[in-house]
Amino acid sequence: MANILAPQAIFTAAGDMEGVAAGDFDNDGVIDIVSANNTNDTASIYLSRTKLATALADLDISSTEKAQKLIGILDVSLETLAKGQLASDLYLTRLGQIIDFNLLQAESLSEAKSRVEDVDIALETAELVRLQILEQAQIAVIGQGNIQAQMVIQLLGVLDAQL
Repeated sequence: MANILAPQAIFTAAGDMEGVAAGDFDNDGVIDIVSANNTNDTASIYLSRTKLATALADLDISSTEKAQKLIGILDVSLETLAKGQLASDLYLTRLGQIIDFNLLQAESLSEAKSRVEDVDIALETAELVRLQILEQAQIAVIGQGNIQAQMVIQLLGVLDAQL
């Protein structure tokens, strides 16, 4: 039975969902990687390949020919290891880029949210100032109306006293 691990990380980038899972999917004892991209409905499976090779029988370096054969085996093994390391580095670089992109997106989203909240506060403040100005204007109009009414009453009182 394969030893399948739960997804190690799920990265989200600009609304596109990318899932990465790691586990021993082909039951060879080596961790494999599966990457899903919901944007174009694709999945990439990266199966780690292992090859059991032994050079114990060829360790006889008693002759130049046998030593050359051992050097050839070691050269091929080193080249295979270097290619594997390069592939792993490429995968890690890509994952790092996805993480960096997601962090940048999160920061941009936070800044955009802050700007929207600032605009909302500015609109509410402007509406409050507008209502305060209207209230003060109404108070001024009522005050002038009261003054004019008092002047009319005083004039009528003066006229009544003269008659």
